[in-house]
Amino acid sequence: MTDLPYARPIQVSRPPKIPPYSFSLIAAVCALVWLSARPSFAADRPTLAGVWNAAPLTERWNIGDWGKACGPRPAAHEQPGGQVTVREENGELVMTGLGRTFRTNECWEPLPGVTRATHAAADHSWKTRCTSAPNDPRQTTLNTTITATDTTISLDETGEYQFRIEGQNCTASTRRTRNFLLFQRQGQVPPSTVTAPPPGVQPQATAVGSAMPRLVLSTSTNCCG
Repeated sequence: MTDLPYARPIQVSRPPKIPPYSFSLIAAVCALVWLSARPSFAADRPTLAGVWNAAPLTERWNIGDWGKACGPRPAAHEQPGGQVTVREENGELVMTGLGRTFRTNECWEPLPGVTRATHAAADHSWKTRCTSAPNDPRQTTLNTTITATDTTISLDETGEYQFRIEGQNCTASTRRTRNFLLFQRQGQVPPSTVTAPPPGVQPQATAVGSAMPRLVLSTSTNCCG
C-alpha cells in the first residue's frame, strides 16, 4: 500500500486561548481612557465669559381665542440690542446688561406666579421649563433654550398662555429669539487701534528727537560801544 502524503493527517496549530477575564480587563481599560479624556476636551474649549453684542429681540405672537373680557391683545414689544457682559458661574451663564441680569437656569420672560419646573444643562446647552401653579386660573408655560458655540449664543423661548375670564377663553402663544455675537473674550487682548497705511503708500518715519538749536555768536565789534 502506497503511503500518500495527502493521506496523512494534517496537524493544525490552534491559537492559544485567551482567558475570559482578559476581555473584561480590556473593556475596563478602554472605558477608563475614554472617561479621562473627556475633561481634557472640555478644558480645550475657550471660556464664554466676556463682552457680547446682543441683537434685537424678535418676538412673534399667535392669538387664538381672545374676547373682550381677556383685555388688550398681546403684541410684540420692540427690545433693542446692545452689549452685555457674560460670566460663568457653577456651570451656568450669567448675562448682565440691557437693564437686567439673566441666568441660564431661569426663563427669559419674568412673570409673577410663574416659577421654574425643570432645568437641564449639557455642554454649551441649557434648557429651562417654567409653569404657573396648578390652581392658578392663568396657566402659563415657558420653555427657554440657550445654546452656545465658542463665538455665538442663541436664545429661543416659546410661551403658551391659557386662561378664562367671564366665560371667555383666552389663548395665545409666542416665540422669542435673540442672538449674541462675541465682542471680546475675557482675558483677551483688545484689538490694536493702529491702522496700516494704504497699499503703495510708504509709512513716514517718526522723528525720535530733534536736534539741539545752534547758537550763533555775533562777531560785531560794536558790542561794547
